[in-house]
Amino acid sequence: MPDWVDSIRSHYTSGASNQFVLYGNTEDLYPVSVAPATPMGARSVKLFGLSDFLLKELLGGFSVLVTYSAASGVQVLKGKEFTSQWTELPRLSAAETHRHAAEALKVLFLFLDHLSLQLNKPISVACIIENAELVAPQDGSRMQQDLGITAAILRSWSQVSLNESFTLTSFLLTKNLVELHSLITQNPRAALLELPMPSGEEILAELRRDPAYEPCLVPFRNDLPSLAKRLAGVGLQGLIQMLRLEAHAGRQLTGASLIDLRKRLVERQAGGGQEGKRVIEFLSSDKTLDQLDGQPHLVELFRSDLRLLRAGRHELCPMGYLLSAPVGCGKNHLVECLAGEAGIPVVVINNFRDRWVGSTEGNVEAIFRLIRALGQCFVFVDEADQTLGKRDSGSEGGGGVDGRVYSMFASFMGDSRNQGRVIWLLASSRPDKIEVDFKRPGRIDTKVPIFPALSAEAGYALLQGMAARKGIVLPREMPAGFAVPDLLTPGATKAIIGQLARRLALAQEGSAPADPLAALQDLLAHYSPPVSLLTLAQQMQLAINETTDATLIPDAARVKVAEYLGRP
Repeated sequence: MPDWVDSIRSHYTSGASNQFVLYGNTEDLYPVSVAPATPMGARSVKLFGLSDFLLKELLGGFSVLVTYSAASGVQVLKGKEFTSQWTELPRLSAAETHRHAAEALKVLFLFLDHLSLQLNKPISVACIIENAELVAPQDGSRMQQDLGITAAILRSWSQVSLNESFTLTSFLLTKNLVELHSLITQNPRAALLELPMPSGEEILAELRRDPAYEPCLVPFRNDLPSLAKRLAGVGLQGLIQMLRLEAHAGRQLTGASLIDLRKRLVERQAGGGQEGKRVIEFLSSDKTLDQLDGQPHLVELFRSDLRLLRAGRHELCPMGYLLSAPVGCGKNHLVECLAGEAGIPVVVINNFRDRWVGSTEGNVEAIFRLIRALGQCFVFVDEADQTLGKRDSGSEGGGGVDGRVYSMFASFMGDSRNQGRVIWLLASSRPDKIEVDFKRPGRIDTKVPIFPALSAEAGYALLQGMAARKGIVLPREMPAGFAVPDLLTPGATKAIIGQLARRLALAQEGSAPADPLAALQDLLAHYSPPVSLLTLAQQMQLAINETTDATLIPDAARVKVAEYLGRP
């Protein structure tokens, strides 16, 4: 039985709580043992939604069972011999709003309370509210009176009845806790319990439960525990759908198909931000750190840390990295190279902000829940100065959303239990704009500068290496007199080589092929940097200021900064 079930029992039997707010993985399926199914007495297992799981596993001993959902209204599942005496029962199924439903339930519970006194008989009631965030949503403006009244009614159910023969236990189910009204989430009498994503053992049990999955599991028949581990972060509902579709189509899971299927499932579970865009996605890459041109010191840094990570020396691994670099210097390329070599998932956080009250914070909560479920991963946040929020932003409009986002990220990133398991990669060309609390040790331990090419030779090596990956052959060594733009960046180099490839392709259609070196020289003669060199130098200075290890700063970087900024 899951740990959260034991927590419910402990709170209830001890009398500590009679209201439970269950959040997190509330839309998944949960296994319930049913009657013996074999002559040997083995018990078969069936899967149920959370409400049915609670009803079957925990609430069978209650006199009255009531549920409410936006889809089906109020239903009395048990104890109609008590509720049938209530003349207002028709109102339950005809409630027009959540507030009316909550008020009707309140009156029903008062009726049952008095009935228990009249009958001199104990009556125990359990009530389940599905999608409680729709019934009592968080109101950022605090101006909608109905929301507060509904939340106050639900909160009142946690109060102990003066009638010892009547008990009321309520369960409020919501996916994201931050979307539920604060009158409920800040109620000291309520127990807030997070339902995690399935553990490896639970996934393994599901893989073994249904023989219908067998056709697609053939390649992993002898190593199902390993497959279960690789499916971390996937809910049982999505897993079952995936297995049934693959088995029905006669497709066997392979390494590549498993990665793709898992990626799509986890991204879908995370929900969407604005315009339906996934708030997280997996970064798939066939690159390695060998393709990190011109940055041998960074290659050694990351490979050293990866060796510690693979050896299980989590206490020696950084909590996170800050990649400080001028625009176009290859922050994303570095992360792609790391993703291809690390051997663990690299999760990219996309735009999670939404216009609805509580939705932005709900998306952040969902992101953290899935990150924890993955077990071990890198988390990449590009443009971190814009994404992570600000400490003092409550007075700038938007209901203080930016400040709440800041607080959520700061708390999660600083959790020492995640060391060696959740490794942050923050990237920014303006690291000075990132809140200082995010950059302190214990959240971001290693601040890595990335610079453009600091010499003509380095610039040519960048051009030659990127051209080679396009199938364009340039001399390995820079020819004498070859003019390379100053402070050439990987982004600008990619654009230059793209133009070179087009020019050479068009020349092949003519009478004589063009000389790649001459064509490149001609392109560079007309080259204009996409970002001014003064701006690049200013951003290089910011990267230098943030660096935690001075050995990562080449002398040539300081020289270039002094040259363009006029500093000694």
